Amino acid sequence: MALNSRTPHLISLFIMGLLLSCGQQKGHAPGRGECKQGGGCYLFFLSGGVSGIIGTKANADSLCNSDANRPNDSEYKAVINYSDRTACTSAYCSVGGEAENVDWVLYPATAYFLKGETFLGTTNKGGVFFDLDERLASASDLQFYYMGTNENWTAHANTCTDWTTTIGSGGFGSSDDFPKVSTGGVSACSNLLTLLCAEQ
Repeated sequence: MALNSRTPHLISLFIMGLLLSCGQQKGHAPGRGECKQGGGCYLFFLSGGVSGIIGTKANADSLCNSDANRPNDSEYKAVINYSDRTACTSAYCSVGGEAENVDWVLYPATAYFLKGETFLGTTNKGGVFFDLDERLASASDLQFYYMGTNENWTAHANTCTDWTTTIGSGGFGSSDDFPKVSTGGVSACSNLLTLLCAEQ
């Protein structure tokens, strides 16, 4: 490119464009109704604990929508694997992408935030996270939550019999698993853990 009097201006515009495109990868903290429109979405933890007897996925979602920690009045659903709610059949949905989802609650290629506008990360084309950018909770506020997924978002072998019993074990995640959402550990179904909820 030949240098002329316009060169500094063109370079400035190019740099501004790069900065804007980088910022868009993180999205922006969601406003009311933006989640479904491709804007950022919120995640939050229930304020109280539940045992492995969570009941149906509708009941799990109801717990999210009636909880005091809900960031706004949007609809929320529980980020938890059921026989009729699954994220991936291959690791991180790497084979089929979104087509592997069955009634899944995270959107593909979407930025997620905590209340207070902390950016957590952006999901891949299959609607799951590879790694989070920030912890789901601070080290001083450690959270344990039923999920029923492996680290790679495939279905965990243990789900408290589809979340109907306190006997046996269920796959869970911990905010200490960062940068993963869950490393696929198991908890006794009699333990009181929380749930992770996602804006819809």
